[in-house]
Amino acid sequence: MEEDRRNAYTEVFEILKNMDRKLVMKIPIEIVKTIKDNRNIEYKVKIDKNDIFNKKNISKRALNILGWLQINYLSEKDEKMKLINKYIKNELKNNL
Repeated sequence: MEEDRRNAYTEVFEILKNMDRKLVMKIPIEIVKTIKDNRNIEYKVKIDKNDIFNKKNISKRALNILGWLQINYLSEKDEKMKLINKYIKNELKNNL
């Protein structure tokens, strides 16, 4: 597995460890296990717990994984559609 993916899994795993347990439990155990088993344990995470989503603190790949988890497991139906629309608008804006 490529190193930047393994590093992203490490970042995501650290964030999940600091999230509310009830929220994390919405994610299927197989997915959490995949993230845990495939992370780079030697990678030193630079995430500031007070500013987790600052682009300077977390990789784009980790943000994408967190977005995917948010849409697929952590959001309620109405919030999910708002997020999808927001992600589409951001993607269009960034590709123009």
